[in-house]
Amino acid sequence: MNIISFLIINIRLLFRNDSYNLFRVIGAINVYLLIALAGAFSFEIIHIIKGNSIQSSMHPLDKALDYSDYIYYSLVSLTTVGYGDLIPMNTATKMLSVFISAIGMLFPAIVIALLISLKRDK
Repeated sequence: MNIISFLIINIRLLFRNDSYNLFRVIGAINVYLLIALAGAFSFEIIHIIKGNSIQSSMHPLDKALDYSDYIYYSLVSLTTVGYGDLIPMNTATKMLSVFISAIGMLFPAIVIALLISLKRDK
Protein backbone atom coordinates (compact mmCIF):
# COMPACT_ATOMS: atom_id res chain seq x y z
CA MET A 1 0.00 0.00 0.00
CA ASN A 2 2.91 2.35 0.66
CA ILE A 3 4.24 2.02 -2.87
CA ILE A 4 0.81 2.69 -4.35
CA SER A 5 0.29 5.66 -2.01
CA PHE A 6 3.66 7.17 -2.97
CA LEU A 7 2.90 6.52 -6.63
CA ILE A 8 -0.48 8.28 -6.47
CA ILE A 9 0.94 11.23 -4.52
CA ASN A 10 3.83 11.64 -6.97
CA ILE A 11 1.57 11.41 -10.02
CA ARG A 12 -0.74 14.05 -8.55
CA LEU A 13 2.26 16.29 -7.83
CA LEU A 14 3.63 15.70 -11.31
CA PHE A 15 0.43 16.81 -13.06
CA ARG A 16 -0.83 19.39 -10.54
CA ASN A 17 -0.12 22.80 -12.06
CA ASP A 18 1.53 24.55 -14.97
CA SER A 19 4.92 25.26 -13.45
CA TYR A 20 8.10 23.94 -15.04
CA ASN A 21 11.03 23.32 -12.73
CA LEU A 22 13.67 20.78 -11.79
CA PHE A 23 11.41 19.22 -9.15
CA ARG A 24 8.92 18.23 -11.83
CA VAL A 25 11.64 16.37 -13.75
CA ILE A 26 12.83 14.66 -10.56
CA GLY A 27 9.22 13.78 -9.77
CA ALA A 28 8.80 12.18 -13.20
CA ILE A 29 11.89 10.04 -12.62
CA ASN A 30 10.56 9.19 -9.16
CA VAL A 31 7.22 8.02 -10.59
CA TYR A 32 9.02 5.92 -13.23
CA LEU A 33 11.09 4.15 -10.57
CA LEU A 34 8.06 3.69 -8.31
CA ILE A 35 6.28 1.99 -11.20
CA ALA A 36 9.21 -0.43 -11.42
CA LEU A 37 9.06 -1.10 -7.67
CA ALA A 38 5.30 -1.66 -7.80
CA GLY A 39 5.84 -4.10 -10.66
CA ALA A 40 8.52 -5.95 -8.68
CA PHE A 41 6.19 -6.18 -5.71
CA SER A 42 3.43 -7.49 -7.99
CA PHE A 43 5.78 -10.18 -9.33
CA GLU A 44 6.52 -11.15 -5.73
CA ILE A 45 2.80 -11.37 -4.93
CA ILE A 46 2.23 -13.55 -8.01
CA HIS A 47 5.09 -15.77 -6.86
CA ILE A 48 3.50 -16.15 -3.42
CA ILE A 49 0.06 -16.93 -4.86
CA LYS A 50 0.98 -19.10 -7.84
CA GLY A 51 4.26 -20.63 -6.66
CA ASN A 52 6.33 -19.20 -9.51
CA SER A 53 6.35 -16.00 -11.49
CA ILE A 54 9.68 -15.62 -13.29
CA GLN A 55 12.65 -17.89 -13.67
CA SER A 56 16.10 -17.82 -15.19
CA SER A 57 16.26 -19.03 -18.78
CA MET A 58 19.88 -20.12 -18.37
CA HIS A 59 19.48 -22.12 -15.16
CA PRO A 60 15.78 -23.07 -14.95
CA LEU A 61 15.81 -24.90 -11.61
CA ASP A 62 19.12 -23.71 -10.22
CA LYS A 63 18.13 -21.20 -7.55
CA ALA A 64 15.17 -19.41 -6.06
CA LEU A 65 14.81 -15.80 -7.13
CA ASP A 66 14.82 -13.02 -4.58
CA TYR A 67 13.36 -9.51 -4.59
CA SER A 68 16.37 -8.01 -6.38
CA ASP A 69 15.63 -10.31 -9.33
CA TYR A 70 12.05 -9.05 -9.39
CA ILE A 71 13.26 -5.44 -9.37
CA TYR A 72 15.71 -6.25 -12.17
CA TYR A 73 13.03 -7.96 -14.27
CA SER A 74 10.57 -5.15 -13.64
CA LEU A 75 13.11 -2.49 -14.74
CA VAL A 76 14.08 -4.52 -17.81
CA SER A 77 10.38 -4.81 -18.71
CA LEU A 78 9.67 -1.14 -17.95
CA THR A 79 12.50 0.07 -20.14
CA THR A 80 11.47 -2.48 -22.81
CA VAL A 81 15.02 -3.80 -23.07
CA GLY A 82 14.10 -7.47 -22.65
CA TYR A 83 17.44 -9.20 -22.18
CA GLY A 84 15.81 -12.63 -22.03
CA ASP A 85 17.74 -13.95 -19.03
CA LEU A 86 14.56 -14.00 -16.92
CA ILE A 87 11.30 -15.20 -18.40
CA PRO A 88 7.68 -15.08 -17.17
CA MET A 89 6.29 -18.45 -16.14
CA ASN A 90 2.49 -18.03 -16.08
CA THR A 91 -0.28 -16.01 -17.67
CA ALA A 92 -0.53 -13.46 -14.84
CA THR A 93 3.18 -12.71 -15.02
CA LYS A 94 3.09 -12.44 -18.81
CA MET A 95 0.18 -10.01 -18.66
CA LEU A 96 1.87 -7.93 -15.97
CA SER A 97 5.07 -7.85 -18.04
CA VAL A 98 3.13 -6.58 -21.08
CA PHE A 99 1.35 -3.98 -18.93
CA ILE A 100 4.62 -2.74 -17.44
CA SER A 101 6.19 -2.57 -20.91
CA ALA A 102 3.25 -0.55 -22.23
CA ILE A 103 3.55 1.87 -19.31
CA GLY A 104 7.29 2.01 -19.95
CA MET A 105 6.64 3.22 -23.49
CA LEU A 106 3.73 5.56 -22.79
CA PHE A 107 4.81 7.26 -19.55
CA PRO A 108 8.02 8.90 -20.87
CA ALA A 109 6.21 10.06 -24.00
CA ILE A 110 3.43 11.67 -21.96
CA VAL A 111 5.83 13.28 -19.48
CA ILE A 112 8.16 14.58 -22.19
CA ALA A 113 5.19 16.06 -24.07
CA LEU A 114 3.96 17.67 -20.84
CA LEU A 115 7.37 19.12 -19.99
CA ILE A 116 7.87 20.46 -23.50
CA SER A 117 4.45 22.09 -23.53
CA LEU A 118 5.11 23.67 -20.11
CA LYS A 119 8.51 24.93 -21.22
CA ARG A 120 7.05 26.33 -24.45
CA ASP A 121 4.32 28.20 -22.54
CA LYS A 122 6.88 30.08 -20.42
